[in-house]
Amino acid sequence: MKKGGRLVYSTCSIEPEENMGQIEKFLAKYDNFELQALDEFLDEDVLSEDLMSYQTLPHTHQCDGHFGVLLKRVK
Repeated sequence: MKKGGRLVYSTCSIEPEENMGQIEKFLAKYDNFELQALDEFLDEDVLSEDLMSYQTLPHTHQCDGHFGVLLKRVK
């Protein structure tokens, strides 16, 4: 992927090891990527406090559980 390219990582899971756990491993291995804020794309009620990921939960959002982040290649 060229510099400036973006990658979406999304799962239909609410398990931390499948979600931020995988992202943390990816970012530890590839220091040329950074998380990008999602507040311009998604409603606030599904965003994490730092705006860098989204999570839906069946009991809160009346849909399946999902997770996602946007990664940008910076180097």
